[in-house]
Amino acid sequence: AMAYSRNQLAETWLDCYCTSPIWRFALSGGVCGPGSYAGVLMPSVDRVNRHYPLTIAAPLTPDWPLLTLPSAGTAWFQGAERIALDGLEQDTLDLEDFSRRVAELGGPPVMTRTGDATVTGKVWHCPLTESLHWLGATPALASHLLQRAFARPSLWWTEGSDRIARCLLICEGLPPIEGFAALLAGDWRQRGWNEKPLADVAGLNEPSVAEEASS
Repeated sequence: AMAYSRNQLAETWLDCYCTSPIWRFALSGGVCGPGSYAGVLMPSVDRVNRHYPLTIAAPLTPDWPLLTLPSAGTAWFQGAERIALDGLEQDTLDLEDFSRRVAELGGPPVMTRTGDATVTGKVWHCPLTESLHWLGATPALASHLLQRAFARPSLWWTEGSDRIARCLLICEGLPPIEGFAALLAGDWRQRGWNEKPLADVAGLNEPSVAEEASS
């Protein structure tokens, strides 16, 4: 994805990469190995000036309802971001201290879900004009709606940057290689992402689905 995005963005790649936002993510089981994971990904550079994202991730319980993570996991994601930013800002990283803080962070609080995956999905870009907290208000409904469209979904969300507005991404598996550049530059439609109103994702426009999931 990094190499592909370099070719796509050409001379603008470095600026897009360095100013890209911190992304929070949640991966269902089967996306990246058998387990489920949550974490943060941010632009970084190593001591020999190679540009690779810094990632902090933790395992989730297998039955975690992913759409509740943006609200239920807020404190954990904020803690992971602080550790990542502190590590990036240090002239000389104390690896032992960094590893200790990551270990002490642990994982997000435990939750459970209901429902079975059935239909494979697409790649969705959901602009955020309101808080994500209400997504976690009904875990069973959130789980039902997500799994109705995706077999092995991953979620990516950000508070944005100069180039990218607040948004939530949902895709089958990891973001596609040809679409990764949009996470750096925000050119969603050009990279094949379908815009999806969050109200549609949450089922606010489908009352029959809400009744079905709560029954």
